Amino acid sequence: MPHWTALVAEKKQRQLKSIPQEWLVTPPPDSTSTLDVTGFPEMCGLLNAREIEITNTSVDVSLEKLACAE
Repeated sequence: MPHWTALVAEKKQRQLKSIPQEWLVTPPPDSTSTLDVTGFPEMCGLLNAREIEITNTSVDVSLEKLACAE
């Protein structure tokens, strides 16, 4: 293994260990076969109702609301 790949692996491990476990988002059980992730915002449990509403709003509507300072 080249020297730089060992350094990268070490840095990646240190990075992962520095993140609190409760901050990590666990992938869905069948994440390797899931192609449609559009339902993830509702299922992940990380967003409140308002944030989900914003996430599911179309770009056109979002731009209109931004222009009106809503």
